[in-house]
Amino acid sequence: MYLSLKKIYPNLLLNPLKTQINTTDFFHLLINGDDIYIPVDDISENEQALLLLMLEKEAVTTTEAYPESLSPWSRFLLGQSVDIPANADYVRWLHIDFQSLPQNFDFSLWMDTLNEAIPAIIATIPATERRLTLVLSMDESDASLTEDLPAILQTLDSDFDLITKGLIGQTYPVNNQLPELYQLEVDFFEKALKNDYVQQFSTLPITLLHMMGRSFYEEQPLLRRIQHTIVTHPDYISTITKLFENQGNLSQTAEQLFIHRNTLTYRMNKFYKETGFNLQHLPDLILCYLAI
Repeated sequence: MYLSLKKIYPNLLLNPLKTQINTTDFFHLLINGDDIYIPVDDISENEQALLLLMLEKEAVTTTEAYPESLSPWSRFLLGQSVDIPANADYVRWLHIDFQSLPQNFDFSLWMDTLNEAIPAIIATIPATERRLTLVLSMDESDASLTEDLPAILQTLDSDFDLITKGLIGQTYPVNNQLPELYQLEVDFFEKALKNDYVQQFSTLPITLLHMMGRSFYEEQPLLRRIQHTIVTHPDYISTITKLFENQGNLSQTAEQLFIHRNTLTYRMNKFYKETGFNLQHLPDLILCYLAI
């Protein structure tokens, strides 16, 4: 129903932060647990009455903090319930921001496809119209899940003509500290997006490294020449990134860069002559990665 309303009222808002809107300027509906806000200038009184008649059992007032129809995970993590969900002992969050959406985007189909590709998903928490968090059960999941997530999301971006950014959070035990940790990760994702620390799909440690690297290089004039050499040379950026991701493995790095290993070695030697940094030494590689 949301997509149908979106076509009729393109200015409607889905699950906005309530501190960011003046509720007197919007007509509010609750549909399947989602808060829908339609600008009052876009909808007549007769249309409002008709929608309320259709959804009379679900309609709520704009003063309600969070609807009771939200999932147990949403109510718990948003601080609206102290009841700890019992369907997982360890969880991890996948925060997703839709950078670009096609006009005919089918959110339900996208979610169905995502749930099929990632069976570990146990809940979806909407934040804004373009941002949501997926709760992943880590009870039976191994480290390969984190490695597989970027490829899955990239495939969905291609299939649905989307541009998204995602942050893969840490694993936490399910206890009463979880809501505070959830809010810390949500705030971190917001800050990382605003300052462009998030790559297309990043883990929290990698994003922290980019954040630390940005401030570190700003405070170290001695390293700015090296940073300039790296960021102005696309081959150096891709080489350093892949070497870091593959923990210095030359064969895997060359394969992922689609170049011969000898070409990779030549490129690394050239970089060493220009900067004095040996990318086969872990401290040098880490410092160069922080520059990106």
